[in-house]
Amino acid sequence: MTTHDSSKETKPVHHGRNIKRFREMFGLKQDGLAARLGPDWTQKGFAVGGE
Repeated sequence: MTTHDSSKETKPVHHGRNIKRFREMFGLKQDGLAARLGPDWTQKGFAVGGE
């Protein structure tokens, strides 16, 4: 019988979903969040660890 150790597996992080949850926690719409983050912020920079 094979055992399955899920602690060694990593699921891909869905950054878009996490950002949506963050927005909803603070009651922000996409345009409101975008205005607060400023023009230089990108989701790619967030996903990669900052660019």
